[in-house]
Amino acid sequence: MTSLAENIDRFFTHFQNRHDGILTTQFKLDDVVCKSILLCSIIDTISKCVYDTLSNREKFTFFLDDFSGWPHRDRISLVQLHYFLEKETDIKYEQTKSYVESRFKSFAPGLVHHPNNDEHLSQIPHLKSIESQIRKFSYARLLYKFRNSVVHDFKTPGSGMDFGDIEDVYYHSMGHYELQNDKYVLIRSTWELVFPIKFLSKLVLQSIANLKSYCTTHSINPYNFYYFPTSWLSKKEVKEREQY
Repeated sequence: MTSLAENIDRFFTHFQNRHDGILTTQFKLDDVVCKSILLCSIIDTISKCVYDTLSNREKFTFFLDDFSGWPHRDRISLVQLHYFLEKETDIKYEQTKSYVESRFKSFAPGLVHHPNNDEHLSQIPHLKSIESQIRKFSYARLLYKFRNSVVHDFKTPGSGMDFGDIEDVYYHSMGHYELQNDKYVLIRSTWELVFPIKFLSKLVLQSIANLKSYCTTHSINPYNFYYFPTSWLSKKEVKEREQY
């Protein structure tokens, strides 16, 4: 009979091996997107051990909060918040918009900017009525948006580029050009948010280690949350009312 310790070790070794296999594979079609999909799917899968009954968004973001060890997960992306606010005219955003715009202007073009340029929600002036909206621009919530984009649309959101050698979240500036009279003319410049593969890799490895420690401490058999029946659909799935 397999012991609890053996089950825990086998479970997390499986996902460690999956992680390693993902990184060592070179995908011919959009390597970054393929690796991003698979690394995010590891987070999706192992989060069931602690949040089996929650929605996909809650499982993903709660898991990042509790097990990723990601120090910047609660930071608010001032860049993404700026792009939301720049055309917002509702007066309740006025205070926040003015502050974010002044901070956004401090981003020096041509450089790579890292999370320490962003702030936590408590540092950003705002009315209480829009607090939940601003919270949607946290790194953890934006990573879930990233996850949805690569999984469902087979593309990363925005136009950012993974430079391949950076291990944390970052922004880089990008010029957008248009062909006019046989010449490419700069139309606008943007700041692009990037969740690079090396960052996702570290996040997954830390999450695996932290969740394994949690399961060991609390005597949780992770296999109890996964079922492999021959029948694909449960009775509940068949009888529940479909939403159209």
